Amino acid sequence: MSTDTADQDFVAAIQGYYRDPQPARAARACARALEMLASTPPEGFLRFGPLIYLFGRIARESEAARAALAEVVAGYRGQDVPLVTRIIEIDAPFPDALTMPIEDAVHVDLLWAEFFATGRRDPIARIVALLDGPDRVRAHVAAWLAERGWLAGGRRRTHAAALAALGLEVDLSTRTIRTDGDLDLWAWRTAERGIPVFAVLGLPSADVMPVAIKGSALWSLRLNARDHALVGEVCRAEAERSGGPGRRLLREPVGAVAPFQL
Repeated sequence: MSTDTADQDFVAAIQGYYRDPQPARAARACARALEMLASTPPEGFLRFGPLIYLFGRIARESEAARAALAEVVAGYRGQDVPLVTRIIEIDAPFPDALTMPIEDAVHVDLLWAEFFATGRRDPIARIVALLDGPDRVRAHVAAWLAERGWLAGGRRRTHAAALAALGLEVDLSTRTIRTDGDLDLWAWRTAERGIPVFAVLGLPSADVMPVAIKGSALWSLRLNARDHALVGEVCRAEAERSGGPGRRLLREPVGAVAPFQL
């Protein structure tokens, strides 16, 4: 097996194995992934979780795929052998991305691994549903506007000016937020441009991860809608349904950037 062939099969798997679900290609892709895992320091292991999940789901899609992957897994001698072995242990417990709680952006990647392995719409719909989550930035700013204090006027005007400089308009006289839309997604996209928006907002640390999850969901949906017909179909339909204002952003195209991959 040439390195070029293994690399090509690996890229094809992490960008959408369902498109050409050949067990032999899955085996070569898995072998390449395990080569990288074996040489990865412990602090870098977390990023391999979605890959382990991807190949585990492929193994559960067909007996032929499981048999092909079993040969690869049997020869693995790197770190975390028990975890790697779970790829092919059909009777052993295996996570289900469709039902497990979504606690960080890695869980969004697990849902994409589910889609890339199976080509089904269920994981796409669950990622879209993340856009309907509570708008934590809006609630935070509204709570700040509602605060009362005799000596807070000057600080309030300074903070409002700092928010306005970032693109978030508030009306201090009526204590209302003028900026429409999902402010979580506004904050996430602002942060993507390298602007320290969360420091300016003073958002509690407990709220930053849910904002990141929602932002990751939107970014990955738009990117995969460009490159996967089913994702595009689901996003177009979901953008017209009732739910969070972030759904409207699913209509926005993306430019010429690299495809999403695990």
